[in-house]
Amino acid sequence: MNDTIKIVCEALEDIGICADFDISDLLINDLDLRDYIPDSITYIYFIISLEDKMGVVFPDQAIIFEQMSSIKGLAKAIEAMRDAETSI
Repeated sequence: MNDTIKIVCEALEDIGICADFDISDLLINDLDLRDYIPDSITYIYFIISLEDKMGVVFPDQAIIFEQMSSIKGLAKAIEAMRDAETSI
């Protein structure tokens, strides 16, 4: 999950969210993405950046902001999607 959290942080940087996240701290403490993503347009850019970086496509029903609001939760969801795609 460490690599996935790192990629999530890189995607945030790609869209201009330049917070200096400490990856080791994020493994212990979660981070609420709603504190960093101010609006829906920024969120969509973030999702697009994640899809490009991770090589996954989020289904429409999976990109509800409230369901993907924490970095750990998002990392777990991405890994589950990738696992599901590789098992097909």
